[in-house]
Amino acid sequence: MRADTRPPVAALVQDLFFRSRIAEATRHLGLVALIEEHADAFEETVREERPGIALIDLGLRGVDWVSAVRHLRSDPAFATLPIIAFGPHMDLEARERALAAGCTEFLANSKLATDLAHVVARYTTPR
Repeated sequence: MRADTRPPVAALVQDLFFRSRIAEATRHLGLVALIEEHADAFEETVREERPGIALIDLGLRGVDWVSAVRHLRSDPAFATLPIIAFGPHMDLEARERALAAGCTEFLANSKLATDLAHVVARYTTPR
C-alpha cells in the first residue's frame, strides 16, 4: 500500500506510447500511475490500491479486459469507479463492448493522447 493519501491512477495498458503518456500526465498532476499489462494484475492493483480512476486500452492483445471490467463492476466497492476505455475511433464494436461491460466512457486514442491530463484531473480533483 502506498503512503500517499491521494488516490492513484490505475491503467491496463501494453502500448509503450500510452504507458509513457499516462506516467507523464499523472506525474504532472502530482499523482502516481500504477500501470499493469495483464488483467489479473490490473484487478489486483485496483482492489488493493483503490485508484481514483482506471484507464483501459482496448487494443490489448491476449487480455480479457471485458471480464476485468465486469469483475470490478460486480464488486460494490468499485461500482462508481471511473473506468475510461480508449481505443481506435473507428472501432465502434470495441466501444460498444466497453460501455456494455461497465466502462464509464470511451475515448478515441487521439482524444486521450491530447486530453489525458484533463481527463485524469476531471475524475481525480476533489470537488
